[in-house]
Amino acid sequence: MRAYTAVFLLAMIILAGCNDDPEDVIPPVRERSFLHIVGGAETASFDITFDYFNADNKVIEDFFYQRNFPLEGYADLQAAGNTVDTFGNGQLFLTATRQPFANEAPDTIAGPQAVTLMPNEKSTLAFADSAGTLKMLKFTDEYSFPDGATSAIRFINLSPNFPIASLSLSVNGNTVAEIANVNALSASNFINVGDDQILVEAKDGNGNLLSSINMWIGGGVAHTFYLSGTGDGLAVFKH
Repeated sequence: MRAYTAVFLLAMIILAGCNDDPEDVIPPVRERSFLHIVGGAETASFDITFDYFNADNKVIEDFFYQRNFPLEGYADLQAAGNTVDTFGNGQLFLTATRQPFANEAPDTIAGPQAVTLMPNEKSTLAFADSAGTLKMLKFTDEYSFPDGATSAIRFINLSPNFPIASLSLSVNGNTVAEIANVNALSASNFINVGDDQILVEAKDGNGNLLSSINMWIGGGVAHTFYLSGTGDGLAVFKH
């Protein structure tokens, strides 16, 4: 009789646990994060894999030098890494791999590196060459426009050959703005300039011209110029 009573009580406890009101279970909030990815490493193409909420999801194949993903703006992703439970759920890792031969397993050339995508954050993930090793760098994109005729400009130095580099902006031979002394593998803050046909020049630490772009920069748009490779690779993308 005692054994029967014990089994009955255990069954009642289990059933009581299964009958919790579903409204009492609060699902995790899956907020959005916005990411732009740029290739600043002058190397053979590779694949990027996100280990995202403990599930491998290959996001980009054949990521090559100066490729942008997406071409303009941001990929709309799920925020991750900002809240992680004791089991590691919620963490995001990024790995770069290359598969030289189809019949061989891919080689890991960078990572896995933990990446945090904050809710409602705009950010840029850049690949760069650091002493012959592929390096991943994440920069937060914080810019604003005081009016519709003003643009936002930033400079990232991804070149391993220049410990310091600068960006000069001029109109009709007159300098209108300069972003000076940006260390290798780092980014400047955004600055504001008026919309115009602007000559943008990247220079080394001694002021020598490395590369330039002459383009119309419209108001209400943010641009990032980045120096990569051997120094002649000044490129730009729109946010």
